[in-house]
Amino acid sequence: MKSDPRFASQEARSKNYDFAYAFVAEQMKKRTTAEWLEALEAADIPVQRMNTLADIVADPHLAATGFFRTVEHPTEGKVRSMAVPSEWSESAPEYRRHAPRLGEHTREVLQEAGYSSDRIERLIASGAALVPPSGDIS
Repeated sequence: MKSDPRFASQEARSKNYDFAYAFVAEQMKKRTTAEWLEALEAADIPVQRMNTLADIVADPHLAATGFFRTVEHPTEGKVRSMAVPSEWSESAPEYRRHAPRLGEHTREVLQEAGYSSDRIERLIASGAALVPPSGDIS
């Protein structure tokens, strides 16, 4: 690619992105991930393995640090979630609520925004604001 006129200048490269990506994709198929990592690291090129979701969930370091935790959701059952990805010396963040269902905190949020109870109920009745169906666990 070094001597290819399609890549001789920034302007030329910008007109040939599709070719460049297709070329690189074909080249990447010629070696294993481990081989590419070794070659790029040897060339002092920053590189990192591309993980799948399954790779991340099975990662030994993340398991050792307690990055994933399983919590009980009132309607969805056991849900795996991520811990807060930082450490705090004081007032450490903690899991206080489950992931909200669609519309679960509508009333609370609108009240904090200054809407009156009557206005909130009108918004809900008109369909402009959503709350979970009656009988759902709050």
